[in-house]
Amino acid sequence: MKDDNLQQSQSSKSNTESDSAPADDASLSQENENQPYKPEPPASQTVTVSTDDATPSQPETGSSSDNTDHTPTVQSAVSSRPKKKIKGLYVAALVLVVVVALAGIGYVVDNLSKPTTQSTVVVKKDIADLKVDIVQEGMSHVYYPNLQDEGTQVVINMQMFEGLTKFEDGTTIEPDLALSWTNPNSSTWIFKLRPNVKFHTGRTMTASDVKASIEAVEPTSWGQEFASTIKSIEVVNPLTVEIDTNGPDPLMLNELTKLYIYDTTSGKQNNPINGTGPYTLASDTTNDVELTAFNDYWGGHIYTRRVDFLNYYPASTIPTNLMKTKQLQLVVVPNDPTFVSTLKGYGYQILDQSAYAVGQIVFDTLKPGSPLASTAVRRALAEAVNKPELISVSDNTGSPPINQIVPQGIPGYDPSIPAPVYSVTKAKADLAAAGYPNGFSFNFAYVPTSSTTGLIDELQKELGDIGVTVVPDPTTSEDTFANIVEQGGADSYYDVLSSDYVDGSDIMSFFIDSPYFSNPALDVLNTQASKTLDQTKRVQILEQMNAMIASDQADIPLFQRDNLVQATAPSVVIENDTVATALLGTYFYHDYQK
Repeated sequence: MKDDNLQQSQSSKSNTESDSAPADDASLSQENENQPYKPEPPASQTVTVSTDDATPSQPETGSSSDNTDHTPTVQSAVSSRPKKKIKGLYVAALVLVVVVALAGIGYVVDNLSKPTTQSTVVVKKDIADLKVDIVQEGMSHVYYPNLQDEGTQVVINMQMFEGLTKFEDGTTIEPDLALSWTNPNSSTWIFKLRPNVKFHTGRTMTASDVKASIEAVEPTSWGQEFASTIKSIEVVNPLTVEIDTNGPDPLMLNELTKLYIYDTTSGKQNNPINGTGPYTLASDTTNDVELTAFNDYWGGHIYTRRVDFLNYYPASTIPTNLMKTKQLQLVVVPNDPTFVSTLKGYGYQILDQSAYAVGQIVFDTLKPGSPLASTAVRRALAEAVNKPELISVSDNTGSPPINQIVPQGIPGYDPSIPAPVYSVTKAKADLAAAGYPNGFSFNFAYVPTSSTTGLIDELQKELGDIGVTVVPDPTTSEDTFANIVEQGGADSYYDVLSSDYVDGSDIMSFFIDSPYFSNPALDVLNTQASKTLDQTKRVQILEQMNAMIASDQADIPLFQRDNLVQATAPSVVIENDTVATALLGTYFYHDYQK
């Protein structure tokens, strides 16, 4: 898969898994129950939004009552699932949700003294036709379950298909086609399903459809990534399904956001009519995919009645009139300052699209006799690297520098990890102290592009300042490059890793069983995390792993990718509420006209 700005990465290699080790959790009977979705009022409604700053009391946890409304939980883990590919790509922008609970009496007393602010009124109107351009070359026109991790098509599919769970508000797992779930033990998940969910074919979804859907996708590449830990699926009753995994799988809820439930009985394979989502396919042509609202949707009123995906690429081909008149209401485009300035001039509102993706320089730390096997040497190299310059020459201008492999905003990121201080003087001294006062040389593998060529030129200059020679080792193709680095055949190379699971685990899995790095203590932590369903414990383990990788200077993290922008016409409200896709984190039926 190409390492461009508008695609996501997929995992390929499997980590080692031990099914026999027990879970860390003493009790796994907690249930996550959520009230059924309440349909919103029809078009042109008036919604009153309270701005009182009273903090609501928190729901109970650990209850098995169907009437308990549980707060959705952030899922995080290192799990033994396919590892990240070498060719990492770009993933979506998000914010980690933190829920603060107050004690009952303190809450009441405190709020007696607080003035109540005046409520505001939001009027939501229907959008008759939302025109969208995700500036990416071509559309694959592939539908679930043949779906691949290709940006625009992922956005389109997520409007028509749904899983048992979904992401909203960043990394928060919410019920979707499931109402709730329980863990009677560490390897069993029991899901209660929403009643009266309709497929676009007209059939009503049951537990048998859940079983058939997941089993049908398991042999595919998509299923091999997101259903790899599922051992069996059993129908308990028409609205209850049990999923058993090969040992504990702390990322089960994350994976189920990607495993859509569809009508396997329709006789129409890879067809949007099999979905349950808020939209059905109206038309599909080479450069235009149109979706229309599904009026039998279980989730209530659909404000955006039609979504029209256009395919103008590159951005310079977008007709000026569409932008001047705001007929094109939503554009996702590479962060080109000149074009962004043009969009601002036409009155578009601009939002940066940060990704859960980290660019890094990878070293072979295991090669016998290599200077790169020394942690002290790798630290000296990190001190000699001017990250802003390397970011600029690698076509990632605007992406913030980062000092760890886990992107900010997802479980496992640790703000306390110190960053190497850029200092040529200190780097020289540390390199000499490590036994290399006169420097050394190493090869750098890469596929020649404007981005990688600029990066290696700058890297040669910066490391040359401390006496280290970087020898360019260009490959003829991406496939050749991938084969070389995946087999441990490179002294060093440049890579971008992204998170498909919205969790630090699939980023850090790169360093588990890596041909370039080994740390037995990291492997122990990985095993612990892969069997820990307790979220607080798991995050602590993830942070320990991240700190260990940073301390070993296993790589030089450069930046967290932030090289796309979302341009929105001021007349519409686009809610960035999900990480189901990298390019555009929104369910369009939520969006509305002011």
